[in-house]
Amino acid sequence: GGFTWLTGTASMAFGGLGIVLFGGTVLYTAYKSFPPKLYRAEQKIGELLNLSEIENIHPPIKMLALIGPIRSGKTTLKEHIGFFPRSQDRTQTVSAQVIAVYANSATKYIAALDGAGDIYDQQLSMVKLADYVCILIDHNDIDQDHTIVSDRLKGVNLFMEQMRHALSSQGQLKKKWIKIIVNKKDLWEKNNDEQVTDFKTFCSDQLEAWRNSNLADKVELIYHSNLSSDDINIFVNNLKADL
Repeated sequence: GGFTWLTGTASMAFGGLGIVLFGGTVLYTAYKSFPPKLYRAEQKIGELLNLSEIENIHPPIKMLALIGPIRSGKTTLKEHIGFFPRSQDRTQTVSAQVIAVYANSATKYIAALDGAGDIYDQQLSMVKLADYVCILIDHNDIDQDHTIVSDRLKGVNLFMEQMRHALSSQGQLKKKWIKIIVNKKDLWEKNNDEQVTDFKTFCSDQLEAWRNSNLADKVELIYHSNLSSDDINIFVNNLKADL
């Protein structure tokens, strides 16, 4: 009799649990059926957003991917063009920040995508989503050294080849433009004329390879320094003209 009573109690308990689980499933399904909350771009300026949050901005805005090897200056460039506070931490995950661009008495918005320079999959995922792509390259992964390091150039070349191959093999739609930004001009220009000429030839070869890939409507090469306000202004003005 006691066993029968326990069995009945257990049946009631499990029956109740089933009802709770069923109810929870219904509530979760109902919750998921509601459309996500939409935001206007001006409400999210400067916030670090994940990629799914960018999809909730309406009307949709263009996306700019900042890619390149580690320590090439991607995050610093983003901070300059968005007037964001300087971060002391290395970028480790893919994120987006909305930037307001003022041109011809109008405000336009663009989402700058940034990720870890040493995680190739992150960089590829950003390029797939982007309308515009900036590839930052340099001569050395040290910010104070003007020496042009051959291993750094080999790494840049490998990164470029892998990115072009991945985009071509996956049939990606053409980007509006790709800008190859040769950063740290203030350093590599300190080398002798022959070394600077050889480095510029290396950069020109990268430009030619991207143009031949037919992955963008326009591909440009820009010699640049994140420490130069003039160079930053030139970049921003070009960005305004393209939006």
